Amino acid sequence: MEATAVLPLPAGSIVGERYRVIGHLGAGGMGTVYRVEHTMMSKQLALKLLRPEFSSDASVSERFEREAKSAARLDHARIVRVTDFGKAPDGALFMVMELVEGKALSEHLKVEGRVTVDQALDLVDQILEALGHAHSHDVVHRDIKPGNIMLASGGPGFSVKLVDFGIAKITAREGSDGAQLTQMGMVVGTPRYMSPEQATAELVDARSDLYSVGVLLYELLAGRAPFEGASSVEILTKHLTATPPPLSTPKLDALVSRALAKKRDARFQTAEEFREAIALVKSGGTPTRGPRPPRSPLPWRWMAGGVAALGVVILAMMSGGSSPPLTASGEEAMARGDLPAARAIVQQALAKNPEDARAHLLQASIARAEDRPDTALASITRAVELDRALTADPVVVNAVRAEVDTDSKQAEAYVAMYTAAADERSTTFLTALAKTAKRPVIRKTAYSALERMGELDELDVLTWLGEELRTGGGQPCTARKWYVERLIALHDERAAPILKKELGRKGGFLNLSSVSECMSADIRAHLKEIEPARP
Repeated sequence: MEATAVLPLPAGSIVGERYRVIGHLGAGGMGTVYRVEHTMMSKQLALKLLRPEFSSDASVSERFEREAKSAARLDHARIVRVTDFGKAPDGALFMVMELVEGKALSEHLKVEGRVTVDQALDLVDQILEALGHAHSHDVVHRDIKPGNIMLASGGPGFSVKLVDFGIAKITAREGSDGAQLTQMGMVVGTPRYMSPEQATAELVDARSDLYSVGVLLYELLAGRAPFEGASSVEILTKHLTATPPPLSTPKLDALVSRALAKKRDARFQTAEEFREAIALVKSGGTPTRGPRPPRSPLPWRWMAGGVAALGVVILAMMSGGSSPPLTASGEEAMARGDLPAARAIVQQALAKNPEDARAHLLQASIARAEDRPDTALASITRAVELDRALTADPVVVNAVRAEVDTDSKQAEAYVAMYTAAADERSTTFLTALAKTAKRPVIRKTAYSALERMGELDELDVLTWLGEELRTGGGQPCTARKWYVERLIALHDERAAPILKKELGRKGGFLNLSSVSECMSADIRAHLKEIEPARP
């Protein structure tokens, strides 16, 4: 513990009229933590004081306030309790919380190294107990790591206290916040422990925390993180594409494999389910293991917010190798929000190799950040022409998604570019487009691309076709016939009600005339084939 002589606030200082500083506990990116005493209750607590240069920054102070609000929703023995929040006379924000006598798990690992298997399972079980409570109150932590896990002293074994909800998300609403990648609105979390959906800036839910716990469990058991690299970008890429080396026993490997599934639907769905699997391992059983990474390792969801340059922190997901060092430096510059540096690096990269697909993609990210849509479209189109694998890259995916539901002149050009270059790596994204794009022509284009590739497995085709016909009643017969032809090709008797409704569709003057004449004969013939003969 540092001497009080070097404290920014000397011992004896009063904060918020009732908290007397006793000593210094530590410092973080946003503030300093002190041991304090409540002057009226003679109770020792921990006080986190936001740095003065941040208190006047609305976005940082909002994050600090959100940490207080997130933690205040929670009341659990394994979560550090927040008891007060306020502003000092000089305007500095502070938060008061339960004082935990002990040390962070990160400190313990530095000194002691690996823990035993039983200790690892017990630690993670306690963390999951805390997360189960947080998740039940609609709070997702989003930064599970050893530095945010306190080990309270004073008893046998480990007693966990979960801390630092500074980037927590209250799932009833979504807000923008900062991260260890430093820029507000950038990817949220600590790269070594981030879930695939965090790495691609998707909306997160409780299963993201469970993935991070899986990373931590692997580290505790193996003595190293499952994914390591020379840069944040390299680590994030591995979260999206790589499989960690197997653990020492099949049952442990199965447990961690399930937690580290790339697609969140394949993971443990709740903290309690994860805890049940741990209990099974402790009793000698082997839980159901997670799947191997899918062939399209970019689990895709719609982007939260419209941050144009968000995807640049990820390297090429499907290119089979690393970006050239020059382009990688440009991506790091974009991750820092340094557009001039990124622009200069792009110019150097393209001068050196005009066919550097990653450089063109980085140029597109810069153009989108600077609101130059024509340049962005031209650069993305060129990048995809040079490397079709980039159709699975989040920069491309997010750019297309940002345009398709707008009336901009680029919307259909983006879709045409994307579907022309799409292959099986684009299946997840195209399926999402077919399901949720606002414009019928874009949904139809996405479906056609999936049909061409033979990749309709992720789409309920019968339901999709029926819904398109239901909502497209105003289209001419020739346009609706495209959907009817595909319904007929299914040879599925469940299509009969849809086809009958289409056959009976009326229009024209007083809705008295049939508007399905161009396909009525085909529909009637098919109904005879699929409907059982009636006596």
